[in-house]
Amino acid sequence: GDTFRLRHVTYGHPASEFSGKLVEHSIAVRIAAVDAPEIAKGSSSGQKYGEAAKDFAAGAIMGKKVTVKLLSRDQYGRVLALVRYRDNTFLPNFLCSKKDLSEQLLLKGLAVVYRSGGAQYDGSVERWNLLEQQAIRGKRGLWKDGVHKVDLPSDYKRKSRESSKSKKQEFTRV
Repeated sequence: GDTFRLRHVTYGHPASEFSGKLVEHSIAVRIAAVDAPEIAKGSSSGQKYGEAAKDFAAGAIMGKKVTVKLLSRDQYGRVLALVRYRDNTFLPNFLCSKKDLSEQLLLKGLAVVYRSGGAQYDGSVERWNLLEQQAIRGKRGLWKDGVHKVDLPSDYKRKSRESSKSKKQEFTRV
């Protein structure tokens, strides 16, 4: 839910012109300021709301023109960026305001503020914390059952790494 592939299509070149694998014609973008629940990968079952975050993000930007503000790159080479999109594709640009994908994920309770190393906020973290607090108070998404019931994505990833490391150690002892 917080990473996607972006294909830049220049004016006059239709998207259908590209062939082959998406990875050959796109860049990986990590949505800045937020950390969404993990989705199922391999033997991992993923987190509650992981698929909902992914589906919301895909529905918001898939096949649409988006504005991407590059902030930096992360340790995996992904672009860290703020992503803005038009919510209504039927109205002309001047009648539509753009929405920020990070803000929307936070407000809907489909992500938390990213607080780990390399975090990028494009200004003050306070703005993002306020949006997260609105979702918490509204008991939206992850926060539905209360703050103490939330398994933060960062904790989930840490536990997964520890479990994986433990399994590798068990395997090498045998």
